[in-house]
Amino acid sequence: MIYRRLSRTNFKISVISLGGGPYRSNDLPLKSIKATVQFAIKGGVNFIETAQDYDETKIGYSLEGLKRKNVYIATKSTTHDKSVMKQHILQSLKKLNIDYIDVYQLHSVNSKEELEFRIKHGALTAIKESQKERLINFIGISGHHIPTMIQAVKTDEFDMIQVPYNMGHVEAEKLLDVAEKYNVGVLAKKVLGGGFLVNPKIPGETHKSGSENMTVENAINFVLSDKRVSSALIGMRDKKQVEECIRAGNSNRALSYDEKQKITTFVNKFLGDDYCRTCKYCSPCSVHGWKFDIDGILRFEGFYSKYGYKSFKRAYQQLELKGDACTGCRKCESKCPYGIKISERLRKAHELLSS
Repeated sequence: MIYRRLSRTNFKISVISLGGGPYRSNDLPLKSIKATVQFAIKGGVNFIETAQDYDETKIGYSLEGLKRKNVYIATKSTTHDKSVMKQHILQSLKKLNIDYIDVYQLHSVNSKEELEFRIKHGALTAIKESQKERLINFIGISGHHIPTMIQAVKTDEFDMIQVPYNMGHVEAEKLLDVAEKYNVGVLAKKVLGGGFLVNPKIPGETHKSGSENMTVENAINFVLSDKRVSSALIGMRDKKQVEECIRAGNSNRALSYDEKQKITTFVNKFLGDDYCRTCKYCSPCSVHGWKFDIDGILRFEGFYSKYGYKSFKRAYQQLELKGDACTGCRKCESKCPYGIKISERLRKAHELLSS
């Protein structure tokens, strides 16, 4: 495994990090999650990132029997309230079954106003106080809005920043110089676009021409070619995905500027500008709650229309709530950091996948 310095923390972390996002749902058995996490660690992965609302107990269970010093743990909370943040930190320690957290982050900060609001109402202060109590080593922040993340770096309050960066979304490159100047570590998330940047190559089905270029290796090499990125944070669901990602990370194939430009141009043409990045900020639906799988529906539509896999159309037709369940209130659209017209996309997806 290749390791890079996480800037001012001086942590030497693996270029492939494990994200806990896929474990928040109940579709994976607990023993399977533990097997995946421990398999990743044995493969050299030494940085695990989760969140207060990702069910941290699953990571805590998965770390049983392992030496704490060999793994860095990061987690995060969306709260703005100082007292609630203190509670969340203590809860995280208990759920993860550890006595300190390597990096605790302000989670999902997507506007200048939100950043200022979190700081004003004491969320950051709570983390800093917990740091003095040696419950936390370093402080981080995550978000999808790059101008806000640049502003966060310039406050010099954060040791690590977590932003979306992939071959279909390169705006994060605007903050890399700033992060380097302030000696702030960068974790790239959504490297595989929630899986949408990778051709699933379904046996027995024919994919559309061009989609064969959408590979794990291309996606990971694209991000890690920039040495200012310390690690690619990926939510890996099973051992096979772990093997693929570690193999790609260890290939250490640095792409040239021209190669990256060519890939970006191709991906943007292949996917278009309005593909769902599966950040889930649109959820839960204000009408149907979590039962309405907004990004899941858009993924089904994308894998069918962009990649050509008919099985996603069949899977869509088995859903309890389909795209036509959208009432058109558009409340989810105000939460989308990419400005996707979700209501319109859901309507079109339903027309396409129901025919």
